[in-house]
Amino acid sequence: MTSCSGYAVPFGSVIQILILTGTRQSELLEAEWSELDLGGRMWRIPRACSKTDVAHLVPPPGLACGIIEGPRIGNPPSALLFTTAGSAPFSGVPKVHNR
Repeated sequence: MTSCSGYAVPFGSVIQILILTGTRQSELLEAEWSELDLGGRMWRIPRACSKTDVAHLVPPPGLACGIIEGPRIGNPPSALLFTTAGSAPFSGVPKVHNR
């Protein structure tokens, strides 16, 4: 994963993917690896994670896939796409937004 404008991973990566995909912050921060098909470039956002209560597909652009691919956190690796502890969704994005 890369960083964005000097922000450490995963902060910069989260912001970049939000911009590239146009998804809601909660959809990305609650995303699990099982929802992604990077080879087929498809992200299935489950109904339970959608504000509209409707599951939908997001085709992440190649740049987003490149940012997502990288080392997974935790031992064993976390099911969560973005996490700092391995067991809980990543948080702290509002602090970065404010900066």
